[in-house]
Amino acid sequence: MDQQDAEDNIKYFRTCVANTNVLSRSDGSVNYSQGDTTVLVGVHGPAETRISKQQSDKAIVEITLKRKTGHQTCADKFKENLIQRTCEAALLCVLHPRTSISVVIQILQDSGSLLACCVNAVCLALIDSGLPMKHLFTAIHCSIDDEGNINLDPSTTTQQQNNSTTEQQQQQQNSSITFVVDNINNDVIMVNSSGLINSDRYTACLNMCRKASHTMFKFYRDVVQQRMNQLTPN
Repeated sequence: MDQQDAEDNIKYFRTCVANTNVLSRSDGSVNYSQGDTTVLVGVHGPAETRISKQQSDKAIVEITLKRKTGHQTCADKFKENLIQRTCEAALLCVLHPRTSISVVIQILQDSGSLLACCVNAVCLALIDSGLPMKHLFTAIHCSIDDEGNINLDPSTTTQQQNNSTTEQQQQQQNSSITFVVDNINNDVIMVNSSGLINSDRYTACLNMCRKASHTMFKFYRDVVQQRMNQLTPN
């Protein structure tokens, strides 16, 4: 996929909506929707924690992912670990030793690209909390269909429309990748992939997601500006 194709595909990024400061008992919170995928995130801390958990040189970051119904799965635990490492890379945890920063993510609706939605919501909640950070971050998810086309920020419906019949096609259809990049140099912080992805498609996905990240960081600025307008008296 060439550069023009990548730029055209960014136009099909699902609509994002964010409302910050929605939880009165959290230090930072956001209700975030990416298409029909919706999550509610609350940030608590830095706060005192049990001695057994404390680290003398920095704060610990705890991530809790909650389903709307049912018990937590192994995939949820894996997402928690990825989000935790992303937050630890961005937060200035050394400023708050022997404390805990707790992030609770409540899934309200999962209609695709859930990990990316959770990561973006967590970043907005951290911004709302005012915790010092080295950089912001955003996650972009894309999938590869049967014909090798890259779909940016696919919904569950989009992926179901590309169902395959043969085993090889099914492996290709299930190929997807999520990139997390920072807002300083557009460096990759975290990558999570599934299925078969060759080097050419990996590079194409990375380039597309890096371009799409500029759209997300602009959205972050708009959300912060909206919040500042609410706090500033006329």
